[in-house]
Amino acid sequence: MKPVRKDLLETLRGAYQQLSDQQRGDVRPSAGLTKTLYGLGLGSADLGDHGQAEGAYKQGRDVARQLSDADPNNVSALEMQYRCITNLAGLMQTLAAQTPLPGGTRYLAACVYSLAFAAARNDASLSVADRQRLTEDYARRALAMLGKARAAGWFRAAGRVEQLRTDPEFEALRGLEDCRVPLAELGQMK
Repeated sequence: MKPVRKDLLETLRGAYQQLSDQQRGDVRPSAGLTKTLYGLGLGSADLGDHGQAEGAYKQGRDVARQLSDADPNNVSALEMQYRCITNLAGLMQTLAAQTPLPGGTRYLAACVYSLAFAAARNDASLSVADRQRLTEDYARRALAMLGKARAAGWFRAAGRVEQLRTDPEFEALRGLEDCRVPLAELGQMK
């Protein structure tokens, strides 16, 4: 089955390259490019190419964000942005379980979980129970990754405590009562 998947992934990469070449010089993002990047992320993750998957999900998220910023009523773009973020969070979880990660990577994983928290919190298609479950899970994972980043020495370097306090990726978590104390403690300890 893997050879067939690999062939499909190569076809998807070719489609992505074709879309990318067509849009070169055209600054307008497209839904097709977002979906292609999302599919490339899925296929790459399935084949174990985590670096390729991470890059594709991040690019897909960024293109979808551009589309939703241009048209806040573009539900499809919001959905693709959410899918890319949640799959990126899942990929981070897989990587964190498989390998010892340095502090910086754990900090970035915490950023992804925080973004997934914000996306789930704003996803009107989720039931109240699912939204509650997902937001609690993503907030817990973000704080756990920040704790592991601290344990790995990430916050010892100059400027990193301030980065935690001001990083827009953590804005949604900073607004939660349950997260204020842990975030403040992480920011104080080096």
